[in-house]
Formats: sequence, structure tokens, C-alpha cells
Amino acid sequence: MKRFLLFAVPLFSLMLPSCSNDLEPIDTKQEVSVNLDYSLMQSGSMSRAGDDVYTNFYESCIKTKELAPKNFTLNFSEEGGAEICDIEGIWGDNEGIRIIEGSYKVTGVTHPRYQSTAPKYAGDSLWLKFDETVRITKDTKNITLSAKYDCFLLLFDASNIKDINTYYLYNDHLKFTLNRHNNIYYLFVNKTMVLNSNRESYLILEITRPSGTKITINLDRLKFEFGKYYYFNDVTNSFDIEAMKPGA
Repeated sequence: MKRFLLFAVPLFSLMLPSCSNDLEPIDTKQEVSVNLDYSLMQSGSMSRAGDDVYTNFYESCIKTKELAPKNFTLNFSEEGGAEICDIEGIWGDNEGIRIIEGSYKVTGVTHPRYQSTAPKYAGDSLWLKFDETVRITKDTKNITLSAKYDCFLLLFDASNIKDINTYYLYNDHLKFTLNRHNNIYYLFVNKTMVLNSNRESYLILEITRPSGTKITINLDRLKFEFGKYYYFNDVTNSFDIEAMKPGA
């Protein structure tokens, strides 16, 4: 069963030009003033309340919008495909949108802004996207867009970690230190390695133990899916050997 978490965040103000002439207009559609919010569609591993570690992180950091981006880019198009407008803004401007009633295809993203001090596709903030059709009538007051996860989440047990960094392969001078919440380190990633064959853009994780031991994880060797979280309870550099069986 899908559930919806409402983010009551009013958006932006947009004035669309209206057409007029000396004759009585044939089109009787009205210009409507509405408020736009967005909600997170909860489905899949990244939003189920299964693991206590993720549940605590979700309730504290995602549900509260603490790690949700503030900026957005949205595109409104007519049903036929003609673009009406592109809008860039900041969530929480406490303003509305004025638009002629009708059906619109709304696409866009709310992504963290790129920082030159961190990998382009990894960071401490959610990546979200929008892609749906909305119907606006003269009675429409509010529209809630359904935000979908445009990233996956990595969680690491911090109890045996002194430092944990991520960087691109062949570019280890640009290291991003993962943020910590309570007893976990976390990292949102906006790119799966399958989608990009450029090895220089592969993400590497480097973990330093309190003892000084360093562990390197090549994320390109692992398969991740957007909208899911992955919890690393502990990472070791050892392996198990079964006891030998007696010969016949």
C-alpha cells in the first residue's frame, strides 16, 4: 500500500501573460491562483519502516525535510507538448502561482546545488524528481506534486569508523567527508555505476578504523537502485574459512 507524506511547502509566484484584443474572447478559461506543495511517494525499500536504523534516520532527517533541497526547477507543458514555462525557485517562498486553468504536464527536479568541493553525484542531501500531469480548474486552490526519489542512500555503522570519505576514481585529491547522524554516517548518490561507463567518475569509499586500518570500497562493483537504502552494519577486511572436511 502506498502512503504519502505531505511536505506543506508553498512555492513561488508566476505570472503568465494573457492574450487580449478588442473583441469578446472566445476562450472562457480563467486564470487561477493556486498554491503548490510536494509530497514524497512512499514505496520501495527507501521508504518502508523496516530497519530500525533507517526508520530513525527517516523520521529525524527525511520526514522533517532537514535533508531536502531548498531549490527546484519545474517545467509546465500543455497536454499537446507545447512548453508553457520553466521556473527556478526556492521552496518556502510563501507565494503562489497564477496560471490558466487546464491540464499540464509537470516535470522537474529538486536537487542539491553542485559544490566543487564534493563529487557531483554524491552528497548529504536528497535528489528528488517530478513527472506527472495535473488538472487545474477554477476551483483549484492547492496542488500537491508527487516527488520521487532520484537517488539511493548508503548508511554506515559509525561505531567502528574514525573517518569515512568518498571520491572519484583517479581523482582522490577531491574527497568528501560523509556527515554523521547519531551513530551512522550517510551518503545520498544520484548516479548508478551502470549508467556511466566512464571509470573516472566511479565513486570510491575510503574508511579509516580507530586503529588506523584503511578499507577501500569500489562502489562500481556493487549494484544499487534509486529509491532504496543500503545499510552497511560493519565493513571488515577479513574473510571466513570453513574447516576442512576429512578425506574419504
